[in-house]
Amino acid sequence: ANRAVVDDIFELFDIAITDADDVQTVYRKMFALSGGNPLYTAELAKGIAQKRAAWFASIREEEEGEEADPVPPSLIKLLEEMRPARVEEVVYFRFDQLDPAWQTILKLAAMAASNGAPFTVPMLQFLLANDKSLSAHTPKNSSAHLAFEDNDLANTINYILSTGEFIYIKNMSLATPIVDRGNAHIDFDNDVLNSLSLSWHISMEQRAIYELMLDEQKISLHATMAKYLQTLHPSPDITALHELAHHQSLSRDYAGALRSYHQSGSLLHAKGDDRAALSHFTAAQRMVSQLRAAAGVNDHQSQQPQPGGFKGCTLEQMQAVFAHDGSLVDVAVRTLLRLAESLLIFTRTCEDAQLTTLAHRNARVFLEQATTMLEHLMHQAPGAESKNHEKMGVDFDALVALFWECFAVSSVQVPQAYRDTESSLEIMMEAIAALKASVPASAQLVDEVEEDV
Repeated sequence: ANRAVVDDIFELFDIAITDADDVQTVYRKMFALSGGNPLYTAELAKGIAQKRAAWFASIREEEEGEEADPVPPSLIKLLEEMRPARVEEVVYFRFDQLDPAWQTILKLAAMAASNGAPFTVPMLQFLLANDKSLSAHTPKNSSAHLAFEDNDLANTINYILSTGEFIYIKNMSLATPIVDRGNAHIDFDNDVLNSLSLSWHISMEQRAIYELMLDEQKISLHATMAKYLQTLHPSPDITALHELAHHQSLSRDYAGALRSYHQSGSLLHAKGDDRAALSHFTAAQRMVSQLRAAAGVNDHQSQQPQPGGFKGCTLEQMQAVFAHDGSLVDVAVRTLLRLAESLLIFTRTCEDAQLTTLAHRNARVFLEQATTMLEHLMHQAPGAESKNHEKMGVDFDALVALFWECFAVSSVQVPQAYRDTESSLEIMMEAIAALKASVPASAQLVDEVEEDV
């Protein structure tokens, strides 16, 4: 029935489904976001139909069609960005009717699940006990955090689960008592609650409630959540690192997020999953851009996204960006080299000339940025004395090895003399110059390009 509603709305707006659209994927994404709620589904369909219809209207209005984007906006991308006002009004109305204790728990749950991951009662307990921002609710709910002095968290969670509203039990242990889905009352003890994995019924409701919080409160809560995850996972796997990096980035701990994304990307690279690794390394590089912006370095550049940004950067600027932390510079250089390597591999099989040009251009910029940073590190610790390098927290030998990996996937014929002296940074710099020169410079690029290939 919901799919019929979507089809009717698309027909009403005369929306054109292009070859680039995977219709089944669009339907699945729409129903995943809406939870199958007919109103939410209709509002999503209406929203993306209006956006797509507006795009076709702009094409028709352009006499030559040169100024309009020749590619229609992706329906999946539109869905991910869509926040229908009517849906938010419905969610906010329901939310305002709730007890302050409920509101607090749901806000915490919305933050904990902001990356789509399930959450647990121990997470919420840790947030309540350790975060100081809970007094920063809107004035109407400014006393919500005090509600738990008199109301037990377990009772609140049990009551919310009993209503079937907003959140549900995603996973449970074999020891968890069986409860009828239609049961009007749930009364789990603390041990059972602590073993449950909880999730949101509807992503759109989670998004809406998350946006109710003040920016300062979100930053503080994400920072507290990152501390919890670090305690929970002292030796995190790829999934845990990715979740940790998400909360670190939203708490504006860009240095921590850079390390976490790089670590998860490195684990994926070691497993041979280079495509997934590229996504994580790209996220790590975005954290370098955030550090640069926070330090006010290269903020004079155009608004066009650039993969580099350190070409011509001074030693003082680099130190400001990375807070004089050589080990963080080490991680940044490794990230840039992995990205350059991935793009050079991509150009081997890509048949699209424009994408190949773009990949070569970005690989060249990544190499230039990594080289500039390496030159600054050499200036800080002249010579090849390992003690100087260790004090800085930089593994120069490992960085040199990564440069050689970039050579391995490029068309450059590296002289054997260079390989025999791969621990010499001075000779390595000469080889790097040859590598950069071998990567075609892009003479003609489209005016606007995507940040990711």
